[in-house]
Amino acid sequence: MATALPLGRISHYMMRSAEGALSSITNELERLAAEGLRPAAISPGVGKSRVERDFHRQRVMGLYERVFR
Repeated sequence: MATALPLGRISHYMMRSAEGALSSITNELERLAAEGLRPAAISPGVGKSRVERDFHRQRVMGLYERVFR
Protein backbone atom coordinates (compact mmCIF):
# COMPACT_ATOMS: atom_id res chain seq x y z
CA MET A 1 0.00 0.00 0.00
CA ALA A 2 1.40 3.39 -1.02
CA THR A 3 1.63 6.21 1.48
CA ALA A 4 0.90 9.75 0.33
CA LEU A 5 3.25 12.51 1.36
CA PRO A 6 1.65 15.59 2.92
CA LEU A 7 1.43 18.57 0.58
CA GLY A 8 3.82 20.61 2.74
CA ARG A 9 6.43 17.88 2.48
CA ILE A 10 6.10 17.73 -1.29
CA SER A 11 6.51 21.51 -1.64
CA HIS A 12 9.57 21.28 0.66
CA TYR A 13 11.18 18.72 -1.68
CA MET A 14 10.28 20.81 -4.74
CA MET A 15 11.84 23.91 -3.17
CA ARG A 16 15.04 22.03 -2.32
CA SER A 17 15.19 20.74 -5.88
CA ALA A 18 14.74 24.26 -7.29
CA GLU A 19 17.44 25.62 -4.97
CA GLY A 20 19.80 22.86 -6.10
CA ALA A 21 19.12 23.63 -9.75
CA LEU A 22 19.72 27.36 -9.21
CA SER A 23 22.92 26.57 -7.35
CA SER A 24 24.12 24.40 -10.25
CA ILE A 25 23.34 27.14 -12.77
CA THR A 26 25.12 29.72 -10.63
CA ASN A 27 28.17 27.47 -10.30
CA GLU A 28 28.30 26.95 -14.06
CA LEU A 29 28.02 30.70 -14.73
CA GLU A 30 30.81 31.36 -12.24
CA ARG A 31 32.99 28.75 -13.95
CA LEU A 32 32.33 30.32 -17.35
CA ALA A 33 33.12 33.79 -15.99
CA ALA A 34 36.37 32.53 -14.44
CA GLU A 35 37.39 31.20 -17.85
CA GLY A 36 36.53 34.55 -19.41
CA LEU A 37 33.59 33.14 -21.37
CA ARG A 38 30.26 34.89 -21.71
CA PRO A 39 27.04 32.84 -21.69
CA ALA A 40 26.06 34.40 -25.03
CA ALA A 41 28.43 31.84 -26.53
CA ILE A 42 26.14 29.02 -25.35
CA SER A 43 24.22 27.66 -28.31
CA PRO A 44 20.47 27.28 -27.82
CA GLY A 45 20.42 24.41 -30.31
CA VAL A 46 20.41 23.70 -34.00
CA GLY A 47 17.32 24.24 -36.10
CA LYS A 48 15.87 27.14 -34.17
CA SER A 49 14.92 30.38 -35.81
CA ARG A 50 17.02 33.50 -35.40
CA VAL A 51 14.30 35.01 -33.20
CA GLU A 52 14.36 31.94 -30.91
CA ARG A 53 18.17 32.04 -30.69
CA ASP A 54 18.13 35.76 -29.86
CA PHE A 55 15.44 35.21 -27.22
CA HIS A 56 17.49 32.39 -25.65
CA ARG A 57 20.64 34.54 -25.65
CA GLN A 58 18.77 37.39 -23.95
CA ARG A 59 17.41 35.01 -21.28
CA VAL A 60 20.86 33.59 -20.55
CA MET A 61 22.45 37.03 -20.42
CA GLY A 62 19.66 38.27 -18.15
CA LEU A 63 20.40 35.43 -15.73
CA TYR A 64 24.13 36.15 -15.97
CA GLU A 65 23.57 39.83 -15.16
CA ARG A 66 21.31 39.02 -12.16
CA VAL A 67 23.83 36.58 -10.70
CA PHE A 68 26.84 38.86 -11.08
CA ARG A 69 25.31 42.22 -10.18
